[in-house]
Amino acid sequence: MRSWPIELNGAEPNRMTNAPDPLTHAPAANTAAILTITPTAVEYVAMQSIEWSYDGVPSSGSLIITVAGATVWTEYITAAGPGHFDWSMAPRIFAAFASGIPTKGGAVVVTLAAGGAGISGSVNARYL
Repeated sequence: MRSWPIELNGAEPNRMTNAPDPLTHAPAANTAAILTITPTAVEYVAMQSIEWSYDGVPSSGSLIITVAGATVWTEYITAAGPGHFDWSMAPRIFAAFASGIPTKGGAVVVTLAAGGAGISGSVNARYL
């Protein structure tokens, strides 16, 4: 059994909530924002929250989550500004499946699609 505060997946815990600081990617305009979370071979990724934002109306906005290369979540985004999923009260487990059984160690990739000409986007993720 682990005790708090601990280092979580290499991120320093937030001293107020014991949650890890978020991973963040805010690339140049018209570039996808991509976060990759790679657990050890004996871990799953438990996602606490994902936040995103576009600074203008995206031409083909989306947020896609893949695990071990398989798409497990797709959200289409049609408006400028921020959005989020908050699973902090019950973190969502993302795992790859083999024959219907969850397998540990699959890399989770969160991709916010490029917003289009002149549109910048950013994505943040908190996980355990």
